[in-house]
Amino acid sequence: MLCSMSSLSSPHSPARRREVAERLLATTTVVPGDLESAIHELRIHQVQLEMQNEELRRATVETARYAELFDSAPVGYVILDRAGSVDQANHTAAHLLGLAWRRLIGQPFTAFVSSSDQDAFYLYLHSVRRSEAPETIRLRLRRSGGAPFWAQVDSRSGVLGEGDIVWVIFTDITANVETEEALASSEAALRTLVETMADAAILIDPVSGRILDTNAAASTLYGYSRDELLAMRNTDLSAEPDEMRQLTAGGPTADDTLVYIPVRLHRRKDGAVFLVEITGCFSTRDGRRILTVCIRDITERANAGEELCRRYGHHATDGEVAPPPGA
Repeated sequence: MLCSMSSLSSPHSPARRREVAERLLATTTVVPGDLESAIHELRIHQVQLEMQNEELRRATVETARYAELFDSAPVGYVILDRAGSVDQANHTAAHLLGLAWRRLIGQPFTAFVSSSDQDAFYLYLHSVRRSEAPETIRLRLRRSGGAPFWAQVDSRSGVLGEGDIVWVIFTDITANVETEEALASSEAALRTLVETMADAAILIDPVSGRILDTNAAASTLYGYSRDELLAMRNTDLSAEPDEMRQLTAGGPTADDTLVYIPVRLHRRKDGAVFLVEITGCFSTRDGRRILTVCIRDITERANAGEELCRRYGHHATDGEVAPPPGA
């Protein structure tokens, strides 16, 4: 060995390798005549071969490392050829699709797409081939001999050798989709419950006071349509706007903190002022502070109380409760 391979740089072309080899041999002992030239050329060739071998060894190590990463990845990797068949795949892809790895190679990927999502996948793959950017789709894939599962598919077009390919990464997101569906169902049930409440329910942005959502009872109570309410602030409903503004802007900061206001004066669309009882709760949704309030008209209750006091108050002593009407 004429030189230590660790002392060499990493040339990237035969011309560069020859240049490095000639520089390394510049100080070696020479033999006169043609023999000197021949030996010099042989030594250059030897150094070039050693450098090529080192590059090949490094490339082999890197290829093995990438192959291991590709195969042991926790997501499914497949490479589709121009016809849409699986040209290469990792073992995770084979496991997710319920096939032995060797049986997966050469299969059309559409064979694993649920029949209800075939059209969507066709359009998606067509779009991927025409785009240079990665694209994502959610669809149902079928395991061989098993139930379908929800998958997130990320794909990008490319070139491998002389052929056009599509890189595909897919993961099983069934648990995520089921959670989202359960949450949507729960929210729908909650919405139904809120809509059937007798009390007005209003969601408010405590910073701006903007009304974010309401139930049907709120429209009944105030005389405004839902669209009209969504264009208003909570202070627009109050006959005491300063007190209402203080409640929202200066309210508690901790989530799930309950607020109870036994009496407030509110105003309907027709200008009539009436008494309300307010129960509220501060919370955070998607990083945004929300105040949810339930508002009950207590005008009749207050009037009834006044009537009780008027009719029976003179009979009640301290600590006693006035009897109800008709007692």
